[in-house]
Amino acid sequence: MFSQRELALERFTSATKNPAQTPSALNAASAAASRLMSIQFDGCKSTIPFNATLGNILDSVRAAGLPAPYACKAGVCATCRAKLLSGQVTMNQNYGLTPRNSPRATS
Repeated sequence: MFSQRELALERFTSATKNPAQTPSALNAASAAASRLMSIQFDGCKSTIPFNATLGNILDSVRAAGLPAPYACKAGVCATCRAKLLSGQVTMNQNYGLTPRNSPRATS
């Protein structure tokens, strides 16, 4: 067991403004409003609408009550990384994915 003096806490965020608020991101979110997304966690499938007000897939999934993992919400740690099986997504900023792990990967 650690005492409070022995415990260190670090938080990391991106230094730029929130990419979800850029004009291109707002336009993309608006165009995707209410489109249905099929989500699978631990073998359980759900279909939920994209929430344009929230502006991203992670927040839409969590607002629907699904336990999507995340740590930083800034695209840095890749905890929320998901596999795109079909369709198209737009990533406004990418800090945590290598080109091979990106939704745009061709392999």
